[in-house]
Amino acid sequence: SDVYKRQAMKIGVVYVGEGQFEQKEIFFNDKGSEKYEEMLKRLGKEPNRAAKESKLQPEVLHYVNGVYEIVFHVTTRMPTKQSDEQQLEKKKYIGNDSVHIVWDENERVYRPGTISGAFNFVHIIVHPLRNGLYSIKVKRKKEKGESKSWVKFFGPLITGMAVSMNILPILLRYTAINARKSITFKKLQLYNPLGERKKMLERLIADYTVDFEMKGALFDKIIRSNAECMTDYTSITPVSYTHLTLPTICSV
Repeated sequence: SDVYKRQAMKIGVVYVGEGQFEQKEIFFNDKGSEKYEEMLKRLGKEPNRAAKESKLQPEVLHYVNGVYEIVFHVTTRMPTKQSDEQQLEKKKYIGNDSVHIVWDENERVYRPGTISGAFNFVHIIVHPLRNGLYSIKVKRKKEKGESKSWVKFFGPLITGMAVSMNILPILLRYTAINARKSITFKKLQLYNPLGERKKMLERLIADYTVDFEMKGALFDKIIRSNAECMTDYTSITPVSYTHLTLPTICSV
């Protein structure tokens, strides 16, 4: 099939330290807290050396299953250039990711516009609580003047939830997937690979399915035609079989 087997997507992961409110200071982070690093380890896998040398870069995490292939752009894994106040290399990736997972250790809720970009449509914000749980806020972009977001509701994580670390990474991953799908099929008007494959299979079935009645009639005709030229070999002794030439089956 020419249709790509998995749905590929890129997700941004941003770490916001305590007391950080601006894009500049956030992009200068080259590491995060212990709990943040634990979440990353469960969110995706580090690319192996071969992957790093080919298409995957060392600053990404990678997740693959039978349906999805995800690259996570992680700001704290990307090289920080002290001479670049805007950290344009980080901005190039994060600014073009339509979904951001934001680990926010500030008491004040993260503002979606903190990192500017035309394609940052959804922010899944994680805030560590003192009781060991993690509160969730999901922000969906609204068009100017609109009261509701054009991004359809998705889950499994929704605003107001508090979850443990045991289930946080997998829920983040699938919430990001569902957010990306909601954006893709609404805003960007791209095709669904699974839907395309379904259509191709339906065309194959329609083109190559044989009517069972017709098939049965054809089979009966072959049997009747061949019955006339079949020879009974039961009277031939076993010794004769080594020199036996069977008659050719009659053609229909």
